[in-house]
Amino acid sequence: MAVGVGLLKAGLLPWLLRRVLAQVPGARETAPLVNVSASMLAAAVLVLLAYAAARPLVDLAPAATARAAPVGIAVVLVGFFLAATRRRAISQIVGVLLIDNGIAAVAFLATGGVPLVVELGVSADLLLAVLVLQVLTTRLHAAFGDTDLDELRELHD
Repeated sequence: MAVGVGLLKAGLLPWLLRRVLAQVPGARETAPLVNVSASMLAAAVLVLLAYAAARPLVDLAPAATARAAPVGIAVVLVGFFLAATRRRAISQIVGVLLIDNGIAAVAFLATGGVPLVVELGVSADLLLAVLVLQVLTTRLHAAFGDTDLDELRELHD
């Protein structure tokens, strides 16, 4: 059953995101708030921060799985950075997916495994959130022609 959850996260969600990219012209991120080189530098700093913050966790449990927990924390931090610094909704959804995968990785690595019922519940919630965001993105594009946050803010004024 855990394979089904993995297929959901690794197969269905990317397929839905590709479908949105195909349906909505201009959905690709072309002008993020932070340029590529600064984003790479920020991601490197966030990874170092994750390793520094997770040092007490690694010292508490010297098992191999606990030593990999900083990777999950780094994925969460990079996901937050991605969701906060991108203008297009599809890029922000990818950031949310990174956050979810990082949280799942930390939970699995820190506890030695997550019960299947919890994993299924979280995956169902994530799938519902992605479907809702897909519908909203498609409707925003149909109504306003673009999903750039700066242009949507101008509509508010």
